[in-house]
Amino acid sequence: MAKTKTAPVETLDAAPEPLVDMTPASLIGGAITDQAAFLTTITAILNGSMAISINGAVVQGVSTTFSGLNTMPLVAAAIAGMLGGATVVRCTWNATTAGLTITTVRTGLTASIGYAGAPVAGTDISSLCHFTAATGATLIQGQVPRPAGIGVLRVQKQRYRDWIAAGGTPSIYT
Repeated sequence: MAKTKTAPVETLDAAPEPLVDMTPASLIGGAITDQAAFLTTITAILNGSMAISINGAVVQGVSTTFSGLNTMPLVAAAIAGMLGGATVVRCTWNATTAGLTITTVRTGLTASIGYAGAPVAGTDISSLCHFTAATGATLIQGQVPRPAGIGVLRVQKQRYRDWIAAGGTPSIYT
């Protein structure tokens, strides 16, 4: 006789599933396929800038020289500094996706970011860095943790237990 296996049944009293941490907002730049040409172009810019909405406020990048920056991580660091530095954003180079990413330091629902655009002053680098919708950039807004699946039911059951413990009247749904 063949034995059959059944999947374990998850109950509401099982250990709770972990919550996902609050996440920052990110502007993931489109792929820069020819990095050598990109570096040649950007290192010739002596007053690069762009405008971008970060956490609900438009940030006008400080005019920045890219002369002498011969690697993508150095360009990313200059972009982060241009937009307010470590207290506002991080900018990183992802060699796997061949793109630059701007990420807010703030996390959760108040973390937001928009596509980059032309600055009030300076040479616009938003398209060159592929931070526009037209150049393939992607936006991800900040999120808060929330249980998924049966975790939602666990949270509701615990709230009900807490309500009963605080003097609430049980019902037929106990």
